[in-house]
Amino acid sequence: MKKQEITSTRIFIELEDRPLFVNLRDRIKKDLPRNTKFDTMMMFNLALLVGRNILHEKQKIIRSEGVVRENAPTSDNKIILHCTAISDTGDVELAYDEEDGVVGANTLRICEQYAKAGLHELDKWMNDKNIDFYERLTQELLKKDEENGITRQSMD
Repeated sequence: MKKQEITSTRIFIELEDRPLFVNLRDRIKKDLPRNTKFDTMMMFNLALLVGRNILHEKQKIIRSEGVVRENAPTSDNKIILHCTAISDTGDVELAYDEEDGVVGANTLRICEQYAKAGLHELDKWMNDKNIDFYERLTQELLKKDEENGITRQSMD
């Protein structure tokens, strides 16, 4: 029997979180201007970045289900995944954690755990009746920029 070749990167989330993930993705997409791309990978990246950069928190995945399968992950997505893993571990070798274009399991495991934490935080923000979701997201990002010494003037 011929060995099956893996040709796509598969990203997992907690099985119980799938409805939450899909609901958030669809609600955000609905609010965006028509023809604006916001796909499953973008939702994963948003949750990942909130988990890593705002919460600094990972949550272990107990029972997983694949939600993203990319036949040819874009270099942007690979950069986000690899940089997150390197930042988390300090191991620059994770930049090379892939084979034939498929991002490696070590990198993905780290990213998936941050995304789980971020997903739950995004859900809290989405359901907070006291502040608009997008206003909250903007406030959190600007607060992080300020903490990191990034200002509009420093970006010009």
